[in-house]
Amino acid sequence: MSLQAQANTSGITITGQEWLIIVIIYLFLIAFHGYRFGDEDMTETLSYALYMNDHSLYPNDLYIQAVAKTNLNERYPFTLLLRLFSFQLEWASFFLHLLSSMLLISGLWTLAKLFLRSNFTLLAAILGTLVITYHLNLGGNEVWYNYFVPSQLAKSIGIWGLVFWLVERRILGYAMVALATFAQPVVGAQLALLFLLVDLKEFGLSRWKKSLPGPLLYFLTAGVWVMAVFVMNLISDHSIDGATFYSIMETRLAHHFFPSYYPLRSWVLFLPVLILGAFIWKRESKKMFDLFCWGFLGMLIYYLGIELFEIPSLLSVQWFKTTVWFKPLAIIAILSVVDKMDFKWDHRIFPSLLGLLLLTGIANLTGFVRWFGDKPYDLPGTQYHTAEMNLASQMKSVLPGDACILIPPDLTGIRYFSERSLFIDYKSNIHSKEYMSEAAERRRDLYGLTLDMRTSGVDMMAEMTNFYQHLSASDFKSFEKRGAQFVVTRKEQQLDLEKVLENSLFTLYKL
Repeated sequence: MSLQAQANTSGITITGQEWLIIVIIYLFLIAFHGYRFGDEDMTETLSYALYMNDHSLYPNDLYIQAVAKTNLNERYPFTLLLRLFSFQLEWASFFLHLLSSMLLISGLWTLAKLFLRSNFTLLAAILGTLVITYHLNLGGNEVWYNYFVPSQLAKSIGIWGLVFWLVERRILGYAMVALATFAQPVVGAQLALLFLLVDLKEFGLSRWKKSLPGPLLYFLTAGVWVMAVFVMNLISDHSIDGATFYSIMETRLAHHFFPSYYPLRSWVLFLPVLILGAFIWKRESKKMFDLFCWGFLGMLIYYLGIELFEIPSLLSVQWFKTTVWFKPLAIIAILSVVDKMDFKWDHRIFPSLLGLLLLTGIANLTGFVRWFGDKPYDLPGTQYHTAEMNLASQMKSVLPGDACILIPPDLTGIRYFSERSLFIDYKSNIHSKEYMSEAAERRRDLYGLTLDMRTSGVDMMAEMTNFYQHLSASDFKSFEKRGAQFVVTRKEQQLDLEKVLENSLFTLYKL
């Protein structure tokens, strides 16, 4: 059955029973992966949202001051959404994550339903993407995350852009990826480019009018935004040359941007899955096969441009992020082969399978069992605060508003929960050469982070933590002339400095 025929017969509506299945999948995902709030990548946007609402916050924070320098930055639209709920970010983030997760899962379900007939293979496609092959990727990217960040929102919208584009509703497809671009520029722009390349190949220049409206809509909306951000960075940021920027990016973000650093396990196990998926689509759908071919060509160009020719400007393309779409499409292709074997599925088993997923999820979420390990369940209204978060909350009460703090490299929640400036942290980044240059210098001095450390193959976080823990009181005091006023250490790292706060794991000293 052709793509168009199957799309027409299947439709893209979701029944009430299917929504129930989607809710159960969501509960199981949260139980399996956990849910985070306030730390990790959220330090980049939650704190920015607080600053948007109150400019007196974070006066000495390198990252916040850099990202807030202009509204023409990649995080502005997403953080503007968070700002609407700055009075209660904990609950807002939870509900926004729930809604975006439901949107994503329903999009994956609908995408799979275009090609699969059995509920068993549909469920396998979702769990295969979000559970079984999770962390098996090229570039450290997944289509879903257990916290609310720009990429999570962008992909939950982008998946529907892919669905609409596949069923020939091109204008709506491009409109959805335009919205995704405002949430996270790279995610949306990559999808739009893939759509355009396939459309041009399908329609050719002789029938260009048929393919024009969708791309034109994208260009006049999200395209203008992306170009504005790009031009702003181009004309306002000449602090370092391309080679230096390339070195800084390799030092800090090699796992995302440099293919030679991607795990061998992923190349060996994941790449063959993508190739097999493309091979199956070659027989089933020319459109889907073309999508894979353009994706693979982009990966080859990106790989050669980064690893062989070392072109710094290509880093912003981050083309291997497109694999977040090719993974579910490859899994669906493989399952379509199973689907056509006409197994005599006992459909009475399916409700029992859903019940098992539901009970397993609830049992883990309530703490009755911990089959999935010690996952974070930072759910609003529960006592989820870690020792780091508790210390940060105390810091908010006792430290002056202009306090600037030194923190260990593995801590990510202090900025948001303390509402105080950080001298530098390991997590936060923005595509600004000026910021990346200054951040690299501070990370080198405080954490010992260098390109040599990256290329040596050691555990980066362990090495940086060890470097930090061996700094003396006089070493930390040397940062005072650069604006730092306080330092957080683990309790076992005793310093001959004035103690301000202390809990079971951490100590806050005054420099």
